[in-house]
Amino acid sequence: MPSQFYLNDRYVQGGYNKNINFGIRFKGEFGNFNLQAMATRRYNPLGAIRWTQSGVNKSLPNSNVLGLAFNQYCNLVLGTGTQGCGPILAGTPFEVAPAGVFTAEEWFNYAGYIKLSGLEGLDRAIDEFDSSQDLLARPVNGDFNAAEGQLSAFFVAAEGLHGHIERHYFAETVIGLGGGYVTEAEPGSIFDQIIMNVEATYTPKRTFTAIDLRQGFDKRSEIQVGFVAEKYQRFSTEFPATYMVFQYLWQKESDLVGLLLDGYGSENYSSRGVVLDSAVPTSATPRITPGLKAGANYAVFAALQPFPNYIWEASFATLIDVQGGVLFQPGLVWKPRGNITLNMFYNFVHDNAWGNNPNKNIVHLISQTNELTLRLGYQF
Repeated sequence: MPSQFYLNDRYVQGGYNKNINFGIRFKGEFGNFNLQAMATRRYNPLGAIRWTQSGVNKSLPNSNVLGLAFNQYCNLVLGTGTQGCGPILAGTPFEVAPAGVFTAEEWFNYAGYIKLSGLEGLDRAIDEFDSSQDLLARPVNGDFNAAEGQLSAFFVAAEGLHGHIERHYFAETVIGLGGGYVTEAEPGSIFDQIIMNVEATYTPKRTFTAIDLRQGFDKRSEIQVGFVAEKYQRFSTEFPATYMVFQYLWQKESDLVGLLLDGYGSENYSSRGVVLDSAVPTSATPRITPGLKAGANYAVFAALQPFPNYIWEASFATLIDVQGGVLFQPGLVWKPRGNITLNMFYNFVHDNAWGNNPNKNIVHLISQTNELTLRLGYQF
């Protein structure tokens, strides 16, 4: 979430902290096979986000002509006395703030970056809040030029705006089925004792953040299918066994962090104004925001290799978004003594690994995080 927006979390205010999650799972083993079934009733910890009233009574600055004109309009026509547009703005999702969004280009850029629709989000901030309409704002209904003009006018008048959003939490029922198999081959071979599991979950009417941040949220039935294969393999008599795991995940409606796939795939729209990030659009209309219709697809491969005496331990993990994003993380652990551990790992992030649109993969959200991390742990 860009820092120009305030998130009002309703976890305690909405009483969600008093709710409990519960579920049940059955599992049976039949030789090399196993089957399982589960059902869970829970509150999705990701929640869902929408526009909310700012509640901040702060008038537009009189230091520019538009701000002065709007304040006089609020005083004389809307009856705010001498308070300017402050009482009216309190009923909108916006607050006057110099550190907020300042241009239409910023608005569309950040919307596309976090997989929202800049045009539809603007319309919901207007047509679902009467106070926005009192300030003469009108829905643009997909007209980019109208949106650009209207946004520019209000940003100039306010000299920057902070947006206000809120998060609520919703109960959902998750139903799952799974099955597994342990392979048998020549003892010690790479194909022996591979533990494989396939699991699928179905969540009817899961509540998501709508790409326009509307009050009614977005409810869809989500399906997730995952495949996991793991194995310990000894490649040398001098070294302990290597642990290896491969995972594949497909999700029908959302990505790994719970964002709807409808907001994925926007191309850079035009050369209007400044584009803060060339991989993110300055406009996000349904025409150029096709979403990922085939669902989200992710693959993971990781391995862990202890050294003799377990003083050193090398590892790596790779997350691949099939739309072109890769996160590769090699790591090294040093344990000179039983109570001291030094962890070192490096994040290599590439959001355009095979020439696809970076805004189609989840890795683009963390594309700036190429970094080396050191962590020293001491156990008392």
